[in-house]
This record gives sequence, C-alpha cells and structure tokens, in this order.
Amino acid sequence: MVRQRQPPQGRRAERGADRRTARAAASAEGGLIVLEPLPADLDLDQAADNWGSAYGDRDGLRAIIGELFRTQRPQPWGNYLARRDGEAVGLCAFKAPPADGAVEIAYGTFPPVQRQGVAQAMAAGLIEIARGRGVVLVVAHTLPEPNTSNRILARLGFSFAGDAEDPDDGHVWLWQRPA
Repeated sequence: MVRQRQPPQGRRAERGADRRTARAAASAEGGLIVLEPLPADLDLDQAADNWGSAYGDRDGLRAIIGELFRTQRPQPWGNYLARRDGEAVGLCAFKAPPADGAVEIAYGTFPPVQRQGVAQAMAAGLIEIARGRGVVLVVAHTLPEPNTSNRILARLGFSFAGDAEDPDDGHVWLWQRPA
C-alpha cells in the first residue's frame, strides 16, 4: 500500500496542499513511499529545478515531466510524484482515465534509488488507487525483453498477456492483472 495525498479542494486549495493521506507502503530499503498528485498547471521548469538533483539530470527529467504532461488527465488518473522520507524518488502515472473498466499504469524511479523497491511501491499504489475507484483490470507495457519492470509486475500479480503495439512506444510486452 502507498500513501496517497488527496488534491486540495474548496478552501483547502487556497491554503495549499491537503495533508490528508490514505495508505502507505515501505520500499525494500525502508521508508514510506508517498504519492503526491501533481497539479495540471505544474511549472515544468520549476519542477525540473526542484527535483533535478534527485534525478541526476535536470534536462532529462524536464523531458520526462514534459511527456507526462503532454496529455491532461483528471485526478486521480493523472501524474504523481513519489517521495520517500520527504525526498523525490520517482514519478508514476495512469496513462489515461479508465476505459471499459481497464487502466494502464506507468512508473519510473530516479536513478539514485533504483533497485530499492520504490518502483514496486509506486506500481502497488497506482493499483490500489485504481481498485478503490472501480477499475477491474490494470495493464502495463514494458520493453519487449526481460528486465526489472517485468519482475516487478510479476511480483505484483501481473500476467504476461503477449506482444502489443503501443502508439507511442511501438512494440511492447503487455502485462495485466485484476485490480
């Protein structure tokens, strides 16, 4: 489980981020992973400045954030910043709102925290969010080769569903699991 911060509403929106949280998960290296919804009007350059040192490459991070925000999606189906002990450790997202009861997830950790359980905690958090909103199937695409992401998905109960063509990524492997 991952702690999810709720987007601010009403008067709370005027005062800043809502600090209520739902659930939490520990990464393999310890520490609580918190998913913070990113606002649709996020200043991409400021975000890259703020988190660039944690990522290790400000311009590379700026490109990733720009890609995440290429298409606007309403929360909870948008983008999230993952923090561990207050530090930015990754980004994750739903690629689109659910369609026919299914939703696709995407996640990536910042290089300094790879192989510490952060990606698995982020993916688990997205699954939990989807389950709580009536989604029945969660899917993910990976590079069509054995890799860490495949192992993460298998540990989370995903099954390999075959090869697929993604409009953005080309040939991928398709993974799916019940929400």
